[in-house]
Amino acid sequence: MSRRKAFSLLMAIVMCLSLFNGLVFKSEAMAAEDGLVVHLKFDDDLTDSSGTGNNAACEYGKISYEEGIHGKSAVFNGKSYIEIPDSDSLDLGKLTISLWVYKVTPLKDYERMPYVYKDKDDDHWSVPYNLFEHGDNMPLFYLHEDDSELDQFRMDGASIDIRKWHLLTATFDGSEARIYENGVLLRKQDVSGVPSATLGALYIGLDEYGDAFFKGNMDDLRIYNRSLSAKEVLALYDAGLVESPELLTQKDAMIAHYKFNGDYKDSSEFGNDADLAAGKITYVEGKNGKAATFKKGTYLEVADNISLDFDEGFSVTGWIKPTDDKNIMSVLNRPGVSTSENSDDLNYRI
Repeated sequence: MSRRKAFSLLMAIVMCLSLFNGLVFKSEAMAAEDGLVVHLKFDDDLTDSSGTGNNAACEYGKISYEEGIHGKSAVFNGKSYIEIPDSDSLDLGKLTISLWVYKVTPLKDYERMPYVYKDKDDDHWSVPYNLFEHGDNMPLFYLHEDDSELDQFRMDGASIDIRKWHLLTATFDGSEARIYENGVLLRKQDVSGVPSATLGALYIGLDEYGDAFFKGNMDDLRIYNRSLSAKEVLALYDAGLVESPELLTQKDAMIAHYKFNGDYKDSSEFGNDADLAAGKITYVEGKNGKAATFKKGTYLEVADNISLDFDEGFSVTGWIKPTDDKNIMSVLNRPGVSTSENSDDLNYRI
């Protein structure tokens, strides 16, 4: 075979493989449209694109819109939520909840960040399904049926970073529940039972207790009456990655600023205030206003916060004046990164 014919054959094979991969990707994306009962694109409105007529309405506060993963995204200001009236199509024996989320602030202990839940009614004492986040910034998938082992079932995921878009997906196929982040399976667990059918509305951005609201952005919220396959979940993430790759990295921000002007509070927007853990802090004149003086055995401690976990590099700067040049001194030490699989795997120290 001549070199020209061999090259032509090779190019034909490459083109066929490329076409095949494109068809596979499209087929997965098309399959992910089957079974949709809610599809809120948030392109300047709250219209449902699933064809079931499950349109949402802002019942409290105000929803605005800005750039998202697919076109526009809905901005929840922490004092607003949207609601979809009860519908038989929202009573789901099998289900998938998938949405792009962008959080602007981390959660503190015992705080909750609501995403989606179907409300209970007078005949049921708990909500049938609920996807939210709690104090350790982990998504939590809750399923409930009054008369089965599904009662009070919960499954945690993994911590979600702030100031970074994530695709959060939870599925239930009638026997197994799963949680995915960015198309990657985080956890799965066998479950028995079927979520209760209720007359309650569907709420987005509001906690079931009515005292917590979502703050940040949501985009491309989807609810299905079936469990998406792992390939379909990954296809949803890949579609976002192709359309908005620049939005899927953590945005630069100052996450802690200690001026030491008479206290050790954080001046950034993240609220990473320090506490005196041992010893005593005094204040003297410094480079910019006051400066903190640390005696031997004195140190400050900042509570664990996901904003202090870095996966894409970081910078630290500060004025220091050491008075002991004979011993090793730590200026800053992070014992472990809570978002790693093993919290002792990674740390940073200066």
